[in-house]
Amino acid sequence: MAEPMKTILRAVLPAAAILLWLCLSPVSAQVLNQRQGSSRGVASSQLTSGRVLSFSKGPGKRVLYAAGSQLKVQLLSGEKLSGRLQAVRDTDFIIGGRAVALDSLKAYYVPMRTCLIVGTALCVGGGGYMLLDGFNGLINGKQPAFHMEALAVGLPAIGAGAVLLPFREVKRKTAVWKPSCLELW
Repeated sequence: MAEPMKTILRAVLPAAAILLWLCLSPVSAQVLNQRQGSSRGVASSQLTSGRVLSFSKGPGKRVLYAAGSQLKVQLLSGEKLSGRLQAVRDTDFIIGGRAVALDSLKAYYVPMRTCLIVGTALCVGGGGYMLLDGFNGLINGKQPAFHMEALAVGLPAIGAGAVLLPFREVKRKTAVWKPSCLELW
């Protein structure tokens, strides 16, 4: 194997191991699997009774929001509302102290936590790797302090993380995901 390739592999493997650890750590898994109180809906096993806001797409896909769930919606007027769902009634619901009719909804938003976590990990990992390499070069008196191999690993990691960060949420239109209020017994 060529010497530059070995150098790059030696530089990439620790960063890849750190990134893999961040993605598979129990804290990340807990954040990714968290459902109650999030804006991704509520697991049906956690609901007992009362009214819930439902967005359904076809016969098998349904997202439920109970009182206390975080929700972000867009109205037909273009205005966006976000906050905790306070109450669900027959034809409307209350979010942030404001009643919103079901027929005035244009879309609702679902967060993409995976993009947020992985994008942040890539930015922090790439920047941290370059920073550590620079400190190592300064401490050991190397010239130049930053090596091209570290820049070749750190800058693409930061770039990939920066590309993922804007995809924090997905807009689901109510023309496809039909809103309704359900009564659970």
